[in-house]
Amino acid sequence: MFKKLLVLVLSLALMLSAGGILWAAEGAGGAKPQQVVEDSGAKPQQVVEDTGNTDQEEAVENEAEEEVEEEEAKVENDGEEERGLSGLQNALERVKANGSPVAQKVLSKLIEADGDVQSIAQTLRDVIDEEIDELDEETKEQLEAAAEEVREKVEQDAEMNEESKKEVLTDVAEFYKKIGSDDDALEAFEDAVKYVPTDIKTYREIGQLYKKKGLEGIKAFVNGKKLNFDVQPRVENGRTLVPFRALGEAFGALINWDAATQTVSFEKGDTLVQLRIGQPIALVNGQQYQLDVAAFIDNGRTLVPLRFIMEALNAKVDYLPDTQMVIVNEK
Repeated sequence: MFKKLLVLVLSLALMLSAGGILWAAEGAGGAKPQQVVEDSGAKPQQVVEDTGNTDQEEAVENEAEEEVEEEEAKVENDGEEERGLSGLQNALERVKANGSPVAQKVLSKLIEADGDVQSIAQTLRDVIDEEIDELDEETKEQLEAAAEEVREKVEQDAEMNEESKKEVLTDVAEFYKKIGSDDDALEAFEDAVKYVPTDIKTYREIGQLYKKKGLEGIKAFVNGKKLNFDVQPRVENGRTLVPFRALGEAFGALINWDAATQTVSFEKGDTLVQLRIGQPIALVNGQQYQLDVAAFIDNGRTLVPLRFIMEALNAKVDYLPDTQMVIVNEK
């Protein structure tokens, strides 16, 4: 109701202002208004609506609405604390007035970091559990926003080396764990292994979060990237089998399916691996090898023994049995 009333008042003010200018312009011409004498013999003239006035009124009303919306936005943002690294100083002033000493200490350290993402991430990581409990919700939200901004800066920083990026992201992930934000922690850890895909310690952290979230079954990472399967991997005779196309594409191998011979092939560099469906035999550059389990088709997808194929293509394979994670990296 207030908005409509304000729009109406502004519209009338602008229209009266415009009308006053027009009246002044007409009066400046010196012409006196002529008296209209009714001619009873004249035919009544048709009144034609001046669409120009309607357009002018609509423009005035739109302008008034925009002004109202701007004012409402200012009111809405008034009192809201800016989030992220740029809002740390305001947050510190707030907690000095009515916050805890712990919040003051943490915010002061973050400000002292002066925008250095590594120092900020370390400060967030070093916040102990007891200190987290003493932080007010607004300060926690401020720290979360700062952590998110650090992650974005890491992604955009072309000069930071891979190891440093991994360290920053794992520090941020540890902070997320402390405040109970497991989804964000998992994302940060998964981002970290993209930069250093051989870091088994980080994979263990990822695996524990999977268990906490109740995510069961085989999870596979190839060169730091998690594979997404449309058919669940299987364990047969102690061997892990996964959809061949997802595995080959993630590893950067050329893959092929020969329907006539029911044969799948993987080729990378000077190595060619071939497997026939239902037969526990594989060919590597023409040399025959015995398999513990044969490739098979499940729900229209061909599943193949992961370890044999990856090691044949000169990759290193690690398996974390407690979290059912398979980790593949090029040597």
